[in-house]
Amino acid sequence: MGRRLTLRLGDREVKAEQVSFKVMKEEWSEYELENGMILRIRPVIAEVYILDDKDPVTGKPNVLVKSQNVISLILPPEGGEGESGTSSKE
Repeated sequence: MGRRLTLRLGDREVKAEQVSFKVMKEEWSEYELENGMILRIRPVIAEVYILDDKDPVTGKPNVLVKSQNVISLILPPEGGEGESGTSSKE
């Protein structure tokens, strides 16, 4: 059982429970930009709170996650675009 506390969300206060967690899997999301660079991003979770508020549609508890994004940019090889280092010119 985690620590119980009251969180301020905008103009209201919500009761919540801070819960501990263990990382099971962390993967990068990768995006190829039009200039050939690869943008990699991965969230790193710092804290998790289970709110006493429930989703009105599902009835499940709402969850608040505090996180930070880790971002990496991979440049294309010199002399070309993309990972292969080749470019086509017409």
